Amino acid sequence: MAKSTFFTAEELAILSQRGKAAWDALSPEEKAAHIAKSKENNHQATMTDEQRAEASAAGKARWEALSDDEKAALIAKSKENNHQATMTDEQRKAASEAGKVAWANLSEDEKQARIAKSKANNHQAVMTDEQRAELSRKGKEAWNNLSEAEKQERIAKSKANNKQVAMTDEQRAEASRKAKAEWNALTDEEKAERMARTKAGMFKTA
Repeated sequence: MAKSTFFTAEELAILSQRGKAAWDALSPEEKAAHIAKSKENNHQATMTDEQRAEASAAGKARWEALSDDEKAALIAKSKENNHQATMTDEQRKAASEAGKVAWANLSEDEKQARIAKSKANNHQAVMTDEQRAELSRKGKEAWNNLSEAEKQERIAKSKANNKQVAMTDEQRAEASRKAKAEWNALTDEEKAERMARTKAGMFKTA
């Protein structure tokens, strides 16, 4: 297996810790669903470097979207679980797949908002009231720009996720297809720019 040149060893360690925290926060049913999907996907084509980078960005964006209290709770749970058995390869693959699916289900506006929030949080100790207000305004504006049908679809999806209802095979396939199509539609320059922008927003350089 080729070594990753996108992240340093220190960055990979941080991402691994975050992935474990995200996995620990799942219910047994969610873990079982992710593992089942991972086994199913093992028979498919492997992810490209660009897809892996996009999945990593998704995981980071999900983390940055959490409140400080939620992050603290996940970190505390992760530390507690460090005394238990380490994750298996299947569990690590499932956690990665979960992040990829969640990212694919976001609209482009939501993705850009999360990436922007990630950059803001990594370069500042605390977001200002103005920045929080601006993010809130953009979120409301994006919501208001949706059609009634799109709003109802988002609400239904949110309710389903809150009840821990697993996606159907068709829904997973459709989400994966859309994400791949959007990525493939980008030019090489756009892909490179997104990858560079994502990494720049993931870690402090100071």
